[in-house]
Amino acid sequence: MDTRYPERCVGIEFVPFVKPGKFNYHYDKCQRWVTACYRPNSQLRPEIIGRDHFICSQHFVDGKPTEENPDPISADPFGKPTKKRKLRSVSNEVPAGKRKKNTVAANETEEDAMCENFAGLKDTEKQPGSSTQESFSQSYSNAQVGNAVQNVSETSGQTGVSAEAEQPSGSDIHKFLRNRDISCKKCGETVLLNTTEMQMIVCNTFLHRILSSDEVCFKYTGVPSIQMLKFLFEWISKPAEETRIWGGKNKLRPGRFPGRGRHSYKISKFESFMLTLVRIRKGYDMDHLAFLFGISQSHVSKVFTTWVSILNQCFKPILKWPSKEVSKRNLPESFKDFPNTRCVIDCTEFQVEKPFRPAAQRLTWSNYKHNNTTKVLVAIMPSGAIVFKSSVYVGSISDKEIVKKSGFLSKLEAGDDVMADRGFNIRDLLLFKKATLNMPSFSHGRQLTRKAVQKSRRIASVRVHVERGIGRIKSFRLLRGVISLKVRFLLNQILTIVCVLCNLQKRLC
Repeated sequence: MDTRYPERCVGIEFVPFVKPGKFNYHYDKCQRWVTACYRPNSQLRPEIIGRDHFICSQHFVDGKPTEENPDPISADPFGKPTKKRKLRSVSNEVPAGKRKKNTVAANETEEDAMCENFAGLKDTEKQPGSSTQESFSQSYSNAQVGNAVQNVSETSGQTGVSAEAEQPSGSDIHKFLRNRDISCKKCGETVLLNTTEMQMIVCNTFLHRILSSDEVCFKYTGVPSIQMLKFLFEWISKPAEETRIWGGKNKLRPGRFPGRGRHSYKISKFESFMLTLVRIRKGYDMDHLAFLFGISQSHVSKVFTTWVSILNQCFKPILKWPSKEVSKRNLPESFKDFPNTRCVIDCTEFQVEKPFRPAAQRLTWSNYKHNNTTKVLVAIMPSGAIVFKSSVYVGSISDKEIVKKSGFLSKLEAGDDVMADRGFNIRDLLLFKKATLNMPSFSHGRQLTRKAVQKSRRIASVRVHVERGIGRIKSFRLLRGVISLKVRFLLNQILTIVCVLCNLQKRLC
């Protein structure tokens, strides 16, 4: 039916054609509709189906897709699928007197040699009536299905039945792999699953595995225990209910309304919470997370961006500067030689993707790392808890300059003692706050005295805890390696989340 002729379209509706969608979720249904239309492959195929493709209501039994008749009627004029014509042998086409015996013999020997090389068998080892493809399918079925059939036979209590008798043969091994069914071991009932149900099983299995033990929970989320994970989710669930999923920078452009669209993605708040933690902890890409949680890649990005903002708003008040009484109460024995130490500071760098613009390349270039990096100032208590994290700066900035701009000096009080490395020449800045600086001594080209060497060793032995704290931060794989420029807008918020998750772990000292 053609809409260019309105007189022919009286009482006829046009149904939108099924699109394959991202990750080919509806590819099978789209292929059935394409086959029913009986059009050439150059005119209609699943790869070219778009929003402008419709199908006439006359192709359906009920005038539209229903649960009983979801697919259109076949438009094949012959009523049967066409079969490919079998090729005749060479002996029937060419007369016997005009054959080239040498050429045929050479071709046969080459084919035999190729078959022997592919199968890896000699003529004496081949069985009559078997081919290479059948032997490969037989071995694959024995390796993959043998254990499953053996377990079923053992649980059912049948004796005298071999596992090979119930295994699929080489001819139907592909059908066995295509079947998406689950059978119950007790009653034997088989349930056929569609694509959505298979994705739900993958997601639920992955989450169930994470919540199986505290070790697995810490490995995939960075939270030390399952009870702590549940507590965090209950605490964050209330602010999450008042927040809408971020729809992208172009969602509220003129002429577009929020909350409307063709596709509706359903993912629970707990799954969104776990998706964010797993991505930060393990550094999985969008494709892998889309497969695990059964949503599209774009929706993974929207969920991750939204929940990073939610976690940052909830975790940011926890990352607070402690008072002097709290610092002295939690002072470990290793700092007994430095009782007035308020914090230990150090800068760390994260390698980022090379920017496109030359000016940005120059600003992010680090002579120390010889790469494009971003730099962050981190301060920890003597006990090892992270109490301050600066904003993300470019890699070319110096340590002294980042101390000035980060707001770290406003946290100090009179009489505080700050411990740092040799690169932090900030003694003049601390004088305005009436604070002191503890750092290893400089040699200035001369040999250090015995007293200076002992002091430097004591400082280095306790200052190593800030390196251990930074090591915990970099154990989250999203911050390890080369960080994509697409995450640069969320890097400050991600670092806040990571610092709070590190404080939930055991004390460093």
